[in-house]
Amino acid sequence: MTTGNRFSKLSARQRMTVALLGFCSIAGLSLLILSLLLSGPSQDPQAYSLDQVISADARMGRDGLQSLKGMSGKSGKQQVFEALGQPMGKLSNLSTKETGTLEQYAYPLAFEPSVQIVLLFKADTGRFVGYRFAFNGSVPRKG
Repeated sequence: MTTGNRFSKLSARQRMTVALLGFCSIAGLSLLILSLLLSGPSQDPQAYSLDQVISADARMGRDGLQSLKGMSGKSGKQQVFEALGQPMGKLSNLSTKETGTLEQYAYPLAFEPSVQIVLLFKADTGRFVGYRFAFNGSVPRKG
C-alpha cells in the first residue's frame, strides 16, 4: 500500500487535520528561520574575545576603512586611533617569528557587526603594521 492510497482512505476531516498539521509545521519553521535572520549578530562586547573593553559601542564604517587604506607603517597607535576612533577593545597579543609580538585591537564593522577588523601594532614600538579580518567564529568567544 502506498502513501497516496493511505491518504485517500482517510475521511475528509482526517485529511483536513493532516493538511493543517503540515501547514502549521511549515509556518512554524518559517517563523523560526525569520527570527534568526532578523535577530542578527551579537552587539555585546562580551561576545568577542576581548582582553579589555575600551569602547563598547565602537564600530568602523566605510569611511574608516578608507582611512585605514592610507595608513602606513610609520603611523603610531595614537595617530591611528585619532583617525579611526577608539576600538571596541584589545585582544590577546599575537607572537610571530617574523614580526615579534603584536598588539591586536578589534573594531566590528558598522554595516556587518559579525565581521571585525583587527588592527595590528608592534608591541615594542606601537607602530601600525597592518590589519586582518575576523569573521563570525574566527575570533573565539571567551567563557
